[in-house]
Amino acid sequence: MSETKPYEVRHFGKLLYDAWIAYKKSFWRFLGVAAIFLVINAAFMLLFGLLGNMLGFNTVEFGLNQAKGFTFETSVYEGIGWKSFTFAGMLYNFGMFLIFNLIVSYQLATLIFTAKSAVQKTEGTVGSFLKEGSPFVVKLFFANLVVVFLTLLGLPFLLVGAIVVAVYLVFVPYVIVLEKKAVFESISRGYRVVKSDFWRVLWYTLLFNVIFGILLLIPFINIVTLIIIIGLGPTFMYSLYHDLAKKKKEA
Repeated sequence: MSETKPYEVRHFGKLLYDAWIAYKKSFWRFLGVAAIFLVINAAFMLLFGLLGNMLGFNTVEFGLNQAKGFTFETSVYEGIGWKSFTFAGMLYNFGMFLIFNLIVSYQLATLIFTAKSAVQKTEGTVGSFLKEGSPFVVKLFFANLVVVFLTLLGLPFLLVGAIVVAVYLVFVPYVIVLEKKAVFESISRGYRVVKSDFWRVLWYTLLFNVIFGILLLIPFINIVTLIIIIGLGPTFMYSLYHDLAKKKKEA
């Protein structure tokens, strides 16, 4: 009786190719999700921008002031909004950060479900993905705060420490959404999934970001690249997480 061959994680090229095929077949669904959150983010930025200007938190003045000339008072107090440094200004900025985190959390949950549907070739609409993602917004919101905090703790150990923490926790959102675990349980689970394949995860994510980072620097191509990344990124990471989780389960 032959032994069952252990599951092997796909190499980078194969993983990227498979993710591309899945993404391409679900392009319009990814584009629909991206369009919805583009509108939400634009409305959010417009609302907070107008509110900030009314309260004097983010007043921006470009060029020279012909009446006053380019003075220290003009450039600092009127140029960047000196009220941003008051308690009320910091409270405004903190509130803006929290709401933005909520929007990002909702977008991430929706994209993960879209990627799952694309890879597994299941039916689904933009509306259904939004509905599936909504119950996970709060957990992702707090998970993002914890991950940011832990990543910042790694900064005293130079940039290397922050990168190590970020790699170990990169799959936390996927654990929360796909395995429906609590925040700290997801952090533990995400760490265990990456632990034995740390260098693989670092290499795959680094190479993916370098490739598309270079493409983003090329005029005209960068717009197309940005549209592609919105869907291909989550699809690639979902596929990598699927392989690592399956490998660990069979180990």
